[in-house]
Amino acid sequence: MRQDATVIGLVGLAHASSHFGHLLLPLLFPVFMKEFGLSFAELGFLMTVFFVVSGTGQATAGFVVDRIGARPALFGAFGFFIAACLVGANANGYASLMVVAVLAGLGNCTFHPVDFTILNQRVSAPRLGHAFSAHGLTGNLGWALAPVFFAGITALAGWANIEQEQETDSGYERTFKEGGRMTRESWNRESQYGERSVVIGDRFTVTLSGTVGDADELADALGQVDLDGLEELRGEGVTED
Repeated sequence: MRQDATVIGLVGLAHASSHFGHLLLPLLFPVFMKEFGLSFAELGFLMTVFFVVSGTGQATAGFVVDRIGARPALFGAFGFFIAACLVGANANGYASLMVVAVLAGLGNCTFHPVDFTILNQRVSAPRLGHAFSAHGLTGNLGWALAPVFFAGITALAGWANIEQEQETDSGYERTFKEGGRMTRESWNRESQYGERSVVIGDRFTVTLSGTVGDADELADALGQVDLDGLEELRGEGVTED
């Protein structure tokens, strides 16, 4: 019983990690559009490549698992995912993102053959039904966890008032304080798309974005907004026990 539960739990964790990886790229699409000036079609093709590589790879992954064993194949899958994350962290354009999609697809294709092999070999027959049910559930939980994780990281960065600056070949992204308010500014020189947002009274966020001549136009436009008046409203509608 204990061995079955351990195997089911570990395989489920691996499966959840696989499905978590499915959403590494889609959740960053807004960033890629701003930083690299990509279209929805280009971003969608990244996911097409990911799932084509993953789907066709599963057809051969079973033979690989039979030849070298489930454990080495699983470690190899994690290696591909780690490589995809490292390339993604240093991506400087569409070609780099395409490499990420291919590497992530190669990592993902191995999981189902590996998981089912381990479950069939290590879980007692009376509990195989429970094992396969848990396997499917943990995959869905991996999908559900990814957006929560990214939203949490984003919120934490805002709460901590992180000040930073990142330069790329096509533009920049800056987070800084201006007039005592946390401000974020991004600009893409190629697409001439920019965004500027400011946090007001630790309650409101005012954001302006669009295609303009330069980033200063967004700053000037945001300066026309009565931010002081908005900050005076930060206590409105708030009740204390």
